[in-house]
Amino acid sequence: MTKHHPPSTCSMYKSPTEVTRQNVLVVADLIRWREQGRTLPESQNLRFIDLTDLTADLLAQFSPDIILSPLVGISFDVVDVACLL
Repeated sequence: MTKHHPPSTCSMYKSPTEVTRQNVLVVADLIRWREQGRTLPESQNLRFIDLTDLTADLLAQFSPDIILSPLVGISFDVVDVACLL
């Protein structure tokens, strides 16, 4: 029996560098995250912000391909984020 390995040129598979080229904006309770000892990764294509920093200017400047947010949090939820968008 032989194992099937998809070819690396298959169009449905993206390399990690292709995925990280997308601008990702994470809206979170950063003060609470830091109090919990979480560290935030740094990348030019990844930005973490508090809900109060979510503005039209920031969206125009950073131009995120995707925006991530917790569904429910202590100080806000995803509906609050959607209302600002």
